[in-house]
Amino acid sequence: MTGTQAKQKVTYATTDPAVLEAIDRAFEEALPRVRAGLGGSLPMYINGAERRAAAEFEDRSPIDTGLVLGRFPKGTKEDVADAVAAAAAAYPAWSGRPYGERIAILRRAAENFRDRKYDIGALLTLEAGKTRAEALGEVEEAADLIDAYCDQLAEAGGFERPMASFDPRERNRDVMRPFGPWAVVAPFNFPVALATGMTAGVLVAGNTAVFKPASATPYSGHEVYRCFADAGLPAGVLNFVTGGGAEVGDALTGDPRIAGVVFTGSKEVGQRLFRDFANGPYARPCITEMGGKNPTIVTRNADLGKAVEGVARSAFGFGGQKCSACSRVYVERPVYDEFLERLVERTRGLKIGDPAERDTFVGPVIDEGAQARFAEAAERAKREGTVRAGGETLREGAFARGHFVAPTIVDGLPLDHPFFKEELFLPFLAVAPVDSLDEALREANATEYGLTAGIFTEDRGEIDQFFDRIEAGVVYANRSGGATTGAWPGAQSFTGWKASGSSGKGGLGPYYVQQFLREQSRTIVVGDEGEAEREAVEAAGEIAPSPPALDGRQGALAETVARSPCGWEQELADIEARHGHYSLRLVWDPDDRIYVVTVPELPGCRTHGGPAVEARHQGAGGDPAAGDGAACRRGPATQWHRHRFSIEMLEAGGSLDEPGGPGGAAGAGGGDAERRPGRPLSGSGRRRMALRSRSGSDRDHVLHQVGGQPRDRRPHR
Repeated sequence: MTGTQAKQKVTYATTDPAVLEAIDRAFEEALPRVRAGLGGSLPMYINGAERRAAAEFEDRSPIDTGLVLGRFPKGTKEDVADAVAAAAAAYPAWSGRPYGERIAILRRAAENFRDRKYDIGALLTLEAGKTRAEALGEVEEAADLIDAYCDQLAEAGGFERPMASFDPRERNRDVMRPFGPWAVVAPFNFPVALATGMTAGVLVAGNTAVFKPASATPYSGHEVYRCFADAGLPAGVLNFVTGGGAEVGDALTGDPRIAGVVFTGSKEVGQRLFRDFANGPYARPCITEMGGKNPTIVTRNADLGKAVEGVARSAFGFGGQKCSACSRVYVERPVYDEFLERLVERTRGLKIGDPAERDTFVGPVIDEGAQARFAEAAERAKREGTVRAGGETLREGAFARGHFVAPTIVDGLPLDHPFFKEELFLPFLAVAPVDSLDEALREANATEYGLTAGIFTEDRGEIDQFFDRIEAGVVYANRSGGATTGAWPGAQSFTGWKASGSSGKGGLGPYYVQQFLREQSRTIVVGDEGEAEREAVEAAGEIAPSPPALDGRQGALAETVARSPCGWEQELADIEARHGHYSLRLVWDPDDRIYVVTVPELPGCRTHGGPAVEARHQGAGGDPAAGDGAACRRGPATQWHRHRFSIEMLEAGGSLDEPGGPGGAAGAGGGDAERRPGRPLSGSGRRRMALRSRSGSDRDHVLHQVGGQPRDRRPHR
């Protein structure tokens, strides 16, 4: 696989032939590599260490049940208790880290998903039965989910903001703080994307987690854990346990130390979880996404070509095993017969088979239980309606060793039939004629679910009416790529109404991360004497904010971005660490709401006007040229300049209190990092800090780094 192939972006809607060809080649290279590593015993991970169990269960492929993908521990209540304890112990240090540092670690996890997407995609095909397009799109979505949630936190400044005050002595701020350890319970149908999105939301907000994958897809869950862990998460921040819902899942969500639960799965399990979790010692957040019974409306003004393609893709992609899948269609009578005829023809042309093959559209359902549920629904459809396509459970020939069924369309049912109300989670579509858009909307809303919905019409007024009246969180008009499916991070929020969700705020969207945080109002009353901020209030008639806490309280690399008037071009190597020539001083400027660092004149830097903020030189014997040529060469030795900068946490690169090592002393508190405005940042070379000045071009130059080699680095975004 070439580097270009590895980095090629893959979405559910990728259609460019050249891109598809490159994707196919890379997938086909990965598949035998993944197959060769199957069949072994894999562990759980608790507090960063592997954990085995006395008993294991087999993970078998729905394509061929004779293929054992791996063996996983049957976790116990004791394993769950240990995992929750590890998450609780890791919480203070992780939540205390600057949010920028958490973001940096999670962005590395996103890159891990991108780098490994073909191998993980091949595994998804074998374990969940997804076609290569669905599998690769899911891994890409997982990476984009992480970046989207990191962006939310960064753009909101960590969800901290100054507030108004009616007393000039008060300084008020509103902050959002994490809860503690969370349980992350993932489904089988998107075992990578949904598990990753939920976990990323929990972690980036500063919480810790215990992650339980679905028992049908533990291998995919294992790879999700590894992508996060390999990004440098400290031990205990994310823990991974496997096993059945009754033994492991209930023990996890029932543990009183769990501060919140995020769950995706069936309505029955989700509602029971919601009720049980509410019976704890106090109200705690329980975020659930619980499926749907998603309608599509086709009016007499529709482009039937778009409608047929959109419904077929949405109803039968991944065998209808998406909570967003279209499972019922209401068609206005004037176009009903033509639409149904064309849909039946399109459905019969869909290839059913091994999803690892290029041209397969419909793979297997997940397990024997789903296959049996399909057989029961098909028999009922034959008795109570008319099966227009499909209806067969496929057990012969190439299908004999897997869980295969035929995509099915049924009509001739009354509008109040259970097939229009109850979620089946199968490639099973009920279609009915209606007399008007009004009737279609009434029927579309006549269900307890409210996840996704679609309409096909070329009449903009009908689209507006649909958007205004439909009771669903994700709605589409004229989407031939998927009538009710295909949401993407940053493009479509994925929000369940009614029985489809508990919070009213969806994944993939701009309000997701806030759900993992709780609000805190902070007020400080300042004294009357010697308060620069008080003077600023009196002079400007407004509240001067308190200086923000410096990033790096619990360690890792603090990088400062300096906006200098000098246009520095040179790099100065390890001045403070090796030569002891210069002292830096950091001062908070309440007027400009920014820190000011005072530094001595640097090589090639012209002297600028203005008062010297600090006049002190620590060169040997007062000689500015001493020390391996790293000192000032222009201007007076004691001339200092003011340079303004903001602080941005980047990736872990050692502690502010201890030397070196990714992550540093993550749990170390205070020390030199808990610094007050006006105290110098000089001293021990163990701290790692870099100053960067913008030179007037679009390029940033690293100028000064304490600890380690200086580097020239563009911002991540």
